[in-house]
Amino acid sequence: MQKLSRFYLPILFLVFMAMNLRINLHPEEVRKDAFYYHCVAEALAGNSSTVINTNPSYHGRDIGDIILPGYPFVASLVYRLFGVNPNYIFLFQFLLTGIALFLIHRMLRALTSDFWAFLGCLWLITYRPFLRTISSFYLENATLWMLVFALYAFFRLYQTRRIHFFYLYSLAFAVLITFNNRFIFHYAVVTVAVFIYFLRKGEPTFRHQLFSGLLVLLVLLPWHIRQHHTYGRWVVFSPFATSYSQGEGDPLLTKAYKPFDEVYESLYNKLNSNRERKEFEQLFTPEYYDALKEHHHPNGAGKYLSRLTGFFNLYRTSYAFGFGDDYRVSGPNLSKTQLFLGWAFNLAILLLFMGYLFFRRYYGSQPVLVSVVPWGLVVFLLPGFYQSTDLINIGLLFAACIPGIYFAWKQKNTFLLFCILLVGAHMVLHSYTHFITRYRLTVLPLLFLLAMFGLSELNKTFAAKRDSHAV
Repeated sequence: MQKLSRFYLPILFLVFMAMNLRINLHPEEVRKDAFYYHCVAEALAGNSSTVINTNPSYHGRDIGDIILPGYPFVASLVYRLFGVNPNYIFLFQFLLTGIALFLIHRMLRALTSDFWAFLGCLWLITYRPFLRTISSFYLENATLWMLVFALYAFFRLYQTRRIHFFYLYSLAFAVLITFNNRFIFHYAVVTVAVFIYFLRKGEPTFRHQLFSGLLVLLVLLPWHIRQHHTYGRWVVFSPFATSYSQGEGDPLLTKAYKPFDEVYESLYNKLNSNRERKEFEQLFTPEYYDALKEHHHPNGAGKYLSRLTGFFNLYRTSYAFGFGDDYRVSGPNLSKTQLFLGWAFNLAILLLFMGYLFFRRYYGSQPVLVSVVPWGLVVFLLPGFYQSTDLINIGLLFAACIPGIYFAWKQKNTFLLFCILLVGAHMVLHSYTHFITRYRLTVLPLLFLLAMFGLSELNKTFAAKRDSHAV
């Protein structure tokens, strides 16, 4: 096993490079939200507070109109150095994601072993939506690697109790909030928990935690002051234009259901065949659209219930609104036949993985290829079933997290309990099974850490039982 372990990092590096090359042969087009990030980054690179673009939907808009400044600001630095070209952003994201992956490997290696760290990182790399974000201009990618940086700083605090890691964690989390304002809630939840836990331990002391909070405030305050100067109001949690205009009746800034004709045309243009168009014309009537709106829950308890039950809508064979306050209608993205074949193929993968565990337990061998090759086959040989395999990936990941949570609680592992808190905070605000894939990527590293820790501890438990029976 020791002879194999020295090849784990080189193998991960080669697979990561190969996967990235394959994905970037067809990078995502810079459009919709991504195009707006690009426009804001371009304005910041030119020292302008107003977007200047040929697209009338974006031209003349203030840079603080919709999004927080963190991600566009980082992109603007890349533009200043290399020129205004999104391909440089993709390369930059590839490098930082590689660093984040290396840090995940280090954490897994310390929590489990070389083998489980290798298997966990390989699983993450071959999870296609994770790698797809590298070749897209969306803030979820930056959110992911900045969360990993914050996690690693906290992990080092957990290992060494050196206070400068606590300040690094706070700084990384502050920058993370400038990327994605949802993480203000995550920070608040974790800060309270950290305060209660470390208050008994004595370090970080109350003074250290106070300085940590001031550091976060120092990072966030300039943007809030800028927004107050521009819009004349203080908004803590979502400091962009739609929040400043709530209640003022501005139809351009108030979410509402789109007219039937607009929705119909948008969905119709996405269809690829005459058969699909004919079926759509028969199904998607004004009455059908009204029925969809009637069952949509944009606010209140239904908003959160729709997120918790979102797993059943992740792979749609019909038309549906998004979760919570999402007013977009999305069409089918998976046929029933494709879903069945995806389940069947991935069941075979699961059986192979169980075969690996069986051989390792009873014969003491390490048939690594048994557990690794099937994932490579999914990624490289069956591109038509990505969504089906994604479904199984999520199912297996959630299942593996259950023993991870159990053993983390049983062993009182402070770092993993910290991760569980973040998972819980994210579940309150979002869904791990959101129908828009990139929305559920931001906390994947947390789930992989818990999952691989759980599998590793299960393996130790089974091995101990086997040894006790042998004696």
